[in-house]
Amino acid sequence: MRATVEEAKEALRRIDKLLSVKADYESRIASAGSPARLQSIANSLLGSPITTIPGIAKEFRVSFPTAQKDVRKLIELKILDESAHSSKPQYFLSPDYLEAAYGNA
Repeated sequence: MRATVEEAKEALRRIDKLLSVKADYESRIASAGSPARLQSIANSLLGSPITTIPGIAKEFRVSFPTAQKDVRKLIELKILDESAHSSKPQYFLSPDYLEAAYGNA
């Protein structure tokens, strides 16, 4: 029983961290005067903290160059980082969400 209570408390701590990251991202995007679409992309990272430019283009129904521009802006805002692994398509990750959810990004 004690282990279950501790697991529940840890889950609540993770949720609080994730919500804090979400609020921070929303603030960064709003302060930068970025398009509302960037808020939607950042919110989608909560459920899937690893993404690609083609994935963003498809999910948000924008052209590849627009998705590429959005990713560059999210990197500039320190919301996304390029994956260290060389692959096609290139992967981008949200280190803050990964850290909040799993402990180490």
